[in-house]
Amino acid sequence: MPQKLGKGGHGPQNYVPPGNSAGGQYGDNETGSNKHFTVFKKPDGSEGGISVRPNNEKNNENFNSFDEYIDKNFSNNENMQKGLKESFNAGTEEQQAKLNYFVSNGIIKIVETNGISNYSGAVELNSGHILHKGDFSKEKGDTMYHEFGHSYDELFAKGWVDKNTGKKIFDGLITAEDNKKLDERNGGSFYKSFLLRGQLSTNKYLSNNKTLFETLTDEGRKMTRDGRWDQIIKDYGQAKKDAVIAKIPDYYEKNKEYDTLKNALWNEARDKFPYNSGEWNEISKLRNDYVDAKLNSPENIKLKEYVTNATFEVTKIESKVLKQYSNLSDMYGIYKKIPYGFGCGHKGNYSTRLPGAMAMEFFAEYNSALARNDTKQIELYKKYMPESIKAAEELFSIMDKAWKGFKK
Repeated sequence: MPQKLGKGGHGPQNYVPPGNSAGGQYGDNETGSNKHFTVFKKPDGSEGGISVRPNNEKNNENFNSFDEYIDKNFSNNENMQKGLKESFNAGTEEQQAKLNYFVSNGIIKIVETNGISNYSGAVELNSGHILHKGDFSKEKGDTMYHEFGHSYDELFAKGWVDKNTGKKIFDGLITAEDNKKLDERNGGSFYKSFLLRGQLSTNKYLSNNKTLFETLTDEGRKMTRDGRWDQIIKDYGQAKKDAVIAKIPDYYEKNKEYDTLKNALWNEARDKFPYNSGEWNEISKLRNDYVDAKLNSPENIKLKEYVTNATFEVTKIESKVLKQYSNLSDMYGIYKKIPYGFGCGHKGNYSTRLPGAMAMEFFAEYNSALARNDTKQIELYKKYMPESIKAAEELFSIMDKAWKGFKK
């Protein structure tokens, strides 16, 4: 492709010679350099070149791999490099290949600012947000592939072009007519329509002419009527108890014994140091000192230490169960408008503030489960929300078909 110096001496840069048409045009960038083109065509219709990225935007460079992208863009933060790579490696080989393509070609960017869509064919994601490589509620890589699920949701809906070849990867499914109807439905408010306009999961592309959001809402009502929401919480509680007993068989018995002991000691302390409003601070201290001394006495210290150490282990055991139920907890919280569900999730006003939130989160969470081949999360979703999973799988089949068609 022809090259010349850009304005201000930038370059050499590709340019479109006179008499040729161009597609995928960028506007002038902040430095005043030339406009860039995804591809230009010669008068005979043949393609004459490939994309040019503004050379002052480092994230628009091409990279050979996800690791190379991370090494260069986070060269000053080894912990971030390590964490992002570990999260990436938690995905299946197929998912890593897809994510590697999106990131190494600048379609998805990982940045150190708040994640936003920039509406120019790329999605920006906050590095710290997607880093969670295994905390109390998420398995390693869960948050990364969850957030990339949101990216896929948007990119497949809007469509995008491979800026290296000018080849259209996918025709966006959301049409101008769709957006017009959504605006009318929401009183012309772009804010109310914003998420519905931008996501595959919130538009009518299922074979039954429903959206994933409508499917989830319908099934949510059924789950309320038949008691499935309540059953999820009961099963979660039982799963935690079973996991604890499997590791520490006498924990609940010993914990009950310790609670009984503490209650008895507090009763003794109240009798020994009666309430007196004028000397309350002193009396409260005397009571606490009395109970602590008794709990640390030779006859009680072994029980106290056993329960204290066991409780620490129980927290870790229960967190593993929460990781399995975390997505269902989020769905419960969003549907019921309960902050953080029954263990973790989004804030209380999330589903009210953002229309279509339940569909977008369900889509992203299921994407993460599939991406990491998390059989337990998948199994629980299929058990409690079979209709919604069926709808989600139909959307994923649309995406997979588009992806495989492009990669041929």
